[in-house]
Amino acid sequence: MSGIGPGRANGVGAPAPGSGLHVAGAPNVPGLRFRTWLGDTDLPALASVRNEAWAADGFDESVTPDVLDSELATMSGLEPARDLVVVECDDRVVGWSLRSRWPEEETGNLVLAMRGHLLPEARRRGIGTALLRHNEAALQADPAIPRPGGRRLFDSWAEVRMMGTTALLRREGYAPARWFLTLVRPTLDAIDRVPLPPGLDVRPVATTEQAMAVLRAFDEAFRDHWGYSPEGEDQRRARLADPRQDPSLWQVAYDGDEVAGAVATLVDAADNARYDRARGWLDVVAVRRPWRRRGVARALIARALVVLREQGVTSAALDVDAENRTGAVSLYEEAGFALDREIAVYRRPVDPDVPPDREGTWI
Repeated sequence: MSGIGPGRANGVGAPAPGSGLHVAGAPNVPGLRFRTWLGDTDLPALASVRNEAWAADGFDESVTPDVLDSELATMSGLEPARDLVVVECDDRVVGWSLRSRWPEEETGNLVLAMRGHLLPEARRRGIGTALLRHNEAALQADPAIPRPGGRRLFDSWAEVRMMGTTALLRREGYAPARWFLTLVRPTLDAIDRVPLPPGLDVRPVATTEQAMAVLRAFDEAFRDHWGYSPEGEDQRRARLADPRQDPSLWQVAYDGDEVAGAVATLVDAADNARYDRARGWLDVVAVRRPWRRRGVARALIARALVVLREQGVTSAALDVDAENRTGAVSLYEEAGFALDREIAVYRRPVDPDVPPDREGTWI
């Protein structure tokens, strides 16, 4: 576990684990209760709810408790004891939500994000609306949240097939701000090997410190990425603690002692078993600015696909910003990836006097 358990949950001023919460506007459903999280003992139920909720929406990804623990540990501005709401009905967990916050490096905006999951049996009853409004109010009232030089924006997301979530967000005044794509390469046959540019070589990641150096390079490479917020050392360590990660499989290009670019791959055995497939992921693809437009990413992607194939993987997937400035979508299409699904990031301004940027959106 990454350590987001009772020790962290019981920080100074944090509510007691499992204590009841008042959620204004919640429906009058017999046995319905909202509470704070209990710590690591809640992780199996939360993972199960997310998996069942996503499966009902046709979203074919799942998590184990350990993976969910790692995800929570890498989220910016999240304290589970303060920010996680568990929904119970007759003492059974039927949903949960969280809220986090982070400053966007490039825009100066402050993003106040909310995510939530409800089992199908708990939907269409007003619980999701009450949770969204509860989280908005909690974020807006938090005295520790500064007013940045930019704007304050509420943020959530929905895959196109999540019709209920989409309807809720639009009804509450949210509008699509950005689209992200999941691309899939259906087979790992016929992978063309692509040479690295002269002067670069690939070396294995053999130590934790080498892996941390690669993650720092990722952080630098994504500074011009939409929605970017820098990671801290604790978040990087939590990312390495993800049980799906195996840095020895990463493909890292060096120019002397400098990390020029890298592709971090992962294979989620539990997810593959759930969906009866053998899929690997290009979890992160990044090239630092001085080495861009030289074919580094193309060469590393080819190497990463070969490594995944050697691990018994038969398909590969990745997520990408549809408006990525570096031409990433075209690069992935050339590498044999095709569209599998679309996800919209929805936003609305916290302060009502902020006008939309374009076409009714806030970005």
